[in-house]
Amino acid sequence: MRTIAIINLKGGTAKTTTTVNLAAELRHRGKRVLCIDADPQHNLTDFLGADTDSPTISDLLASRCIIAEDLVQKLPGGLGIVPSDLSLCEIDIEAIQKGISLRTVRDLCENLAYDYDVCLIDCPPSFTAASIAALVAADEVILPVTVDAFAIGGAQEIVQQVENLATVNPALRVRGVLVTMWQRTSVCMQGEDAVRRLDLPVLHTVIRRSCKVQEATFARQPLRQYAPRAAAALDYESLCCELLTDWGECRG
Repeated sequence: MRTIAIINLKGGTAKTTTTVNLAAELRHRGKRVLCIDADPQHNLTDFLGADTDSPTISDLLASRCIIAEDLVQKLPGGLGIVPSDLSLCEIDIEAIQKGISLRTVRDLCENLAYDYDVCLIDCPPSFTAASIAALVAADEVILPVTVDAFAIGGAQEIVQQVENLATVNPALRVRGVLVTMWQRTSVCMQGEDAVRRLDLPVLHTVIRRSCKVQEATFARQPLRQYAPRAAAALDYESLCCELLTDWGECRG
């Protein structure tokens, strides 16, 4: 199973939107997809309609529940999800007080390696116990950025943390920066050009701004289902193909 952490230390860069729509595109291509919500805001959990009365990632990190069958909820459409809730906010304090293992997410992924093809981890906009655990578990990191200095700075800081975790997870690599909410304005084009001049890998695909993205959140549907011809829907389709090509698996 290939595990991808979707992360930026700045909020509002389309991390959850990317997780939802990349998962839908991968499912469309027959991939078995596991989503892990590592954000206490639990937007991914809410979007996918998961049950938060069941065990969540907080229980996994605190080792209150380590049985995969109890943690992973099977959703319509073939997705699996490990949900989140606000109790995840308490995990950082617990990690300091009790020394929580940050390998629990990695252990879960290893246990599910034969059940799923891809795992997408939606990370919080902060460097927490959950985000560290996600990076320890991941093979690759995707860094969504809007073209502003704060988002770009947040992505650069994550790259530094990836390098710091090399001794714990030497296989981890930055797959690339993903420019999101792009529109044909001079500031966006100049910002994208600045991103591509950074000493960072940058994905070829750019996700265009579309009002259909916000509408789809109310409908709780991925863009492929809600508005398949919207600009952002086509872009997420391209993103999926770009990743599959990189993995040697693109079938068009």
